[in-house]
Amino acid sequence: MKHNLKLGLSFLLLLTSWLILPQMVQAQDPPTHGNVSTHIYQDRDFFSQAQIDNLEKQNDKLADSKQRQITKIFILSPKKLGDDFELAEDYMYKNDFGDIENPAGNMQEKIVKKKSTDSSGGYKGLGTEQSIRKYENILVFVPEKNSLTFAPSSFTFGRYDKLNWKKLTFGHKHQLNNSTSSQAKGVFKIATRINKQQLKLSQRGKPARNGRPWVEFLEKFATALLFTIPLMLIWAYLRFGSRSTGTSSNDMGWYDGWVERGYYDYMYDHYHDDYHDDHQDDWHDDPY
Repeated sequence: MKHNLKLGLSFLLLLTSWLILPQMVQAQDPPTHGNVSTHIYQDRDFFSQAQIDNLEKQNDKLADSKQRQITKIFILSPKKLGDDFELAEDYMYKNDFGDIENPAGNMQEKIVKKKSTDSSGGYKGLGTEQSIRKYENILVFVPEKNSLTFAPSSFTFGRYDKLNWKKLTFGHKHQLNNSTSSQAKGVFKIATRINKQQLKLSQRGKPARNGRPWVEFLEKFATALLFTIPLMLIWAYLRFGSRSTGTSSNDMGWYDGWVERGYYDYMYDHYHDDYHDDHQDDWHDDPY
């Protein structure tokens, strides 16, 4: 009886300690595959079944294309992005495609690394990794942050820039700030536009290139001009601006430049010589 009582008390003590002491929490890894369909993961009710079916049909067409592209869509809470990931606040408006610091780029990197590793943890090689990057397109939406980011595959990466992204999201970005159903419609419309563009790009034999290089040139030129204008103004002021002569006259600015360039010396000498020639005899005749 006493033995059973001791065992019971020991078990109760262990159970109490287990409940009171802090537990080790295993780091959470973001998902890398779909849960509601082959290419769609959502950690809550988001897309309707009709929207899911439509998006999967779009993926079927992409998979049958020449370059066999796919688009994976992840609807995630900030916690699902991983314990080591910090969500930036401005990626809704500033999209650096493929940047591992935005949700889509980070997710793409994890998927590529996972697919490039065998069951024993060995690296399959650079060739395998490059072939995976060639077709993996990742779209991530975080409803709590209204954050929609996209990471294109290496084959289609060259087509995407800020202007193209604005075109793809035009008319639907405002829906991402509303109710869940409105957000789902917005993400669905934008994803459909992306898939249509991806299908065209996937029929090509060579990787896509930016069709508007002049846009990048103008952006760089405008940035450079913005930084150089103050320096140009300072240089112009130092080069052509007036220098103080100690006079209170407002009209002496031209006088400074006139004197500085030697015009005064020339004109003064010329005037002095003329005067001297005209009155030389008078000076000699004058006894004083």
